Amino acid sequence: MDTLLQNLVNGLVVGGIYTLLALGLTVIFGILDVVNFSHGQFYMLGAFTVYYAGRFLNIPYLMTIPIAFLVVGAFGLLCERLLLRPVRFREGHLPGVMVTYALMIILEYLALIVFGPDPRRIPSPFADETIEVASIIFTQQQLLVIVFSVAFVIGFNWFIKRSRFGRAMRAVALDKRTAALMGVNVNLVYMMTFAFGCGIAAVAGSLLGPMLSMNTHMGHMAIIKAFIVVILGGLGSIPGALVGGMLLGVVEGLTSAYVTTAYKDIVGFSLVILALLLFPNGLTGKSFSK
Repeated sequence: MDTLLQNLVNGLVVGGIYTLLALGLTVIFGILDVVNFSHGQFYMLGAFTVYYAGRFLNIPYLMTIPIAFLVVGAFGLLCERLLLRPVRFREGHLPGVMVTYALMIILEYLALIVFGPDPRRIPSPFADETIEVASIIFTQQQLLVIVFSVAFVIGFNWFIKRSRFGRAMRAVALDKRTAALMGVNVNLVYMMTFAFGCGIAAVAGSLLGPMLSMNTHMGHMAIIKAFIVVILGGLGSIPGALVGGMLLGVVEGLTSAYVTTAYKDIVGFSLVILALLLFPNGLTGKSFSK
C-alpha cells in the first residue's frame, strides 16, 4: 500500500509539470486559435534562464522562477508581434502552424549553438531536502511542483472569470470581431495571451530542471506530452489541463512502477486514442468561452 501511494505521489509530481505545459498551450490555442509547436522550446528556454540567472547572477532559486516567467514571456510577446500577427488573418490554420514549427526548429538550433549540447542540472536548495508523511517520501522540490501547478490553474481560472482583462480574453475567444466592436483591444489580448502561455512553459522548465538534467532537446518530448494532456482535458479548457495532466502523470507513473518504463509512452498515446473515440471534446468538455 505504501509503495502504491509513493508511486501515486511521484505520478502527481510529473502530472504537475504536464499541467503547466498544457495550461500554456491550451491558453494560446483557446484564444489565439493557434497550435504552438514551439511551446517546448519556450519550456527549454525557461530552464536555461533559471540556470544562468542562478549561476552568473547568484540569484536565489525561488527568485529565478518569476524572472524566467517574465523573460521568456517577453520573448513570447515579441514573437507574437513579429511572427504570428502578420499571418493571423490568412485563411486556415496552416500559416500559424508553419510559423510556430519553423520557430521551434530555429530556437532549438540557436540554443544548441549558444548553450552547447552538454546536459546540466539547475541547483536548487529544495531538490535534496526530503519530507516524510505516513511512510511517503518526497522532496521539497516535488512539493513545489504540485503547489505551483495547482496554484496556476486555480489562479488563472479565477483571473479568466473575474478580472476585466480575463473577460476580454473570453470575449476574444468567443468572437474576436464582436469583441473588437465592443472596444476590446484584440491585438493586446493576443500578445499578452501568447506571452502568458510561453511564461507558464518557462515555469514548468524551471521546476523540472532541478529534478532531471536539462538540455537543448528537452522541448521535444515536452510538446508531445502537452498535446496529449490538452486532448485528454479538452482544447481550450483550463480545468482540463489539470485533470489531463494529473491523469497522464499518474498513469505513466504506475505503468513505470508496475510494468516497465518502456511502455509508459505507449500508454499515454493509447489514452489519446481512447479520449478521441469516447470524449471528442475532452474529459471536461469546457472551453474559455463557457
